[in-house]
Amino acid sequence: MELQSATIRNIQFAWSRILDIDEEEMADASTRTYRESRDSPLLMFVSLFGKGVLVGPAWAMAAARTLTDAQLARHSVLLELSRRPWEKPPSSFAIPCPRPPILRCR
Repeated sequence: MELQSATIRNIQFAWSRILDIDEEEMADASTRTYRESRDSPLLMFVSLFGKGVLVGPAWAMAAARTLTDAQLARHSVLLELSRRPWEKPPSSFAIPCPRPPILRCR
């Protein structure tokens, strides 16, 4: 299905409002757009009509600059990027387990 150019512009306009970026910038598919959101813990990547937009904290933006849009579209990559550099990965956390009772036979 091929969309009409007016429909594409309307979709791009709506997403530019959602992502809080300039409408013209959303229409320019030649470069990826980065929008730093200091207060938000959210890391979001949107790819629309060949345009990639990454929204998130500065430390995640810096780590994402070397990645391609195809890489950023993968859940596992976004999950890894969303981990702050100073935090340990979730798999390294120890889960406290109570000691099993010692049974003695008489």
